[in-house]
Amino acid sequence: MKHHTNEAELLHDVQTLLNGGQPEKALEMLRSAGQQSKAVLNAYGVCLMRMGQIDKANELYRKLVLPSGGFFLDPNAPTVFKTNYATALLLGRHVDGCIGVLGEIAEPTHPAVMRLHNAVNAWKQTLGPVRRLLTFLLGVRSANVPLPFQPGDL
Repeated sequence: MKHHTNEAELLHDVQTLLNGGQPEKALEMLRSAGQQSKAVLNAYGVCLMRMGQIDKANELYRKLVLPSGGFFLDPNAPTVFKTNYATALLLGRHVDGCIGVLGEIAEPTHPAVMRLHNAVNAWKQTLGPVRRLLTFLLGVRSANVPLPFQPGDL
């Protein structure tokens, strides 16, 4: 496996593998690199989501975006970490959690924020009128919201 001299090169090669539908190889590349920066941990989370290991991805992103024991997002965490956390929540069937995280992000026009809102809104349009009303009034405890895009961004 290629030795990476810097993080940017590593993340570029991981993105190439992810684009090629090879999250397992991308994860192995990250592991073998031995780097543990927040950007590398974010890439781990993307690999986990794409491999269907949603619980592990949620745990990783909670540590990246929530201050110790906190309930609110770290305002200094990069937006992409927050949107990846929202994506992991959505994949874990926590629709209200996803929407809550999106509501805390200070960049409502960020492409990843808009993609997630669009996915949730498209899913809501598939619901019947009564279910849509109940969702509006009571929220969503658990639902499988399909994503029309690959989850996670580096």
